[in-house]
Amino acid sequence: MDIRLKLVQITHALLQKAGRGGSFPGELALKMDPDFIQKFKMPKIFVLVTGTNGKTTTSNGLRYETYDRRGPKVFAGEYACHGKGKKWNHYETSLYEAAFMTDLERNADIVHMATYAPLFAHIEGWQWRPDMIWYDNTRMFKTTSYYVQQMYATHKGTHALRLTMNGKPVAGQDGQDGLFASAVADKAKHTIIVKVINTSNQSQPVSIRLQDRKSANDVHTLTLCHTEMDEENTLDNPDLIRPVAGKLDAKAVKGSVIIDDIIPAKSFRLYETAE
Repeated sequence: MDIRLKLVQITHALLQKAGRGGSFPGELALKMDPDFIQKFKMPKIFVLVTGTNGKTTTSNGLRYETYDRRGPKVFAGEYACHGKGKKWNHYETSLYEAAFMTDLERNADIVHMATYAPLFAHIEGWQWRPDMIWYDNTRMFKTTSYYVQQMYATHKGTHALRLTMNGKPVAGQDGQDGLFASAVADKAKHTIIVKVINTSNQSQPVSIRLQDRKSANDVHTLTLCHTEMDEENTLDNPDLIRPVAGKLDAKAVKGSVIIDDIIPAKSFRLYETAE
C-alpha cells in the first residue's frame, strides 16, 4: 500500500476517534504530493459532502468551472447552509443555498446528482440543523430551504445555457454586486428559464438578454423574498415565507429579447419565457 495513503487513513481514523471530521487528511496528502489523487484509479462518480456557513457557500460559486470534463462525475451530497453561530433554518441561509446551486446547474455536465440533507426532523428530537421539513406529532412545515429546492426541481430544464455578465459566469465575482445566476432551456416545454439570486443588501436593476430570439413573449416569475433575514416558517406560521408568482413584459430588440427588471435585495427570482 502507498505510504501516503496509509498515512491519510491513519489520520482519518484518529480524527474519527476524537469525534472530529474535516478535510485535513486530504490536505496532508496533497501537501506531500500535489498529484496524489491522479495516481489512483478514480470511480465514475464520487460524492462531495458539504455543510457550510453562508460565507463559505457563496465563495464556492465557481467550484466546478475548472473540473476536468474527462474525469469522474460528481454527486454533491448532503449540502446545507447555516449562519455563523446560527445553526438553524432561517431565510438568509436558504438564499445562499440558492446561490450555491447556480454552480451545480451551470455545470450539470459534471454534477450529475445533488441532494440537500438532512430532510426530516422532529421539532423535539433532532440531531442536526438545518433540516428541510420539520414536524411534530400532528403538524409539519416546509422551510425556505425546501422552497429553494422546489424552485430548482420544478424548473430544472433539459439543457444548460451559457449565461455571463461582462464575459464571466455570474457567481458573485468582482463587479457583479453579489449576483448569482444560471440559465437552462427546457426542450420539452419549449421555454427558457433564468434563475437570479441577489445576495446584496440593495435592490438592483437587471437586464437579461436572450440572444438569437425574434419575438418577445410573456415572462412568468417566481420570487422568494423576505426582509427579516433570521425569520423562518414555523409550525404556528408555516406560510410566512414562500415563493410568489408574478409576470413581466419582455421586448424584442435587434435579434434578441430583453427582460428588464429590478430584483429586490436578498431575493431569489426565477424567470421563465417561451423560446
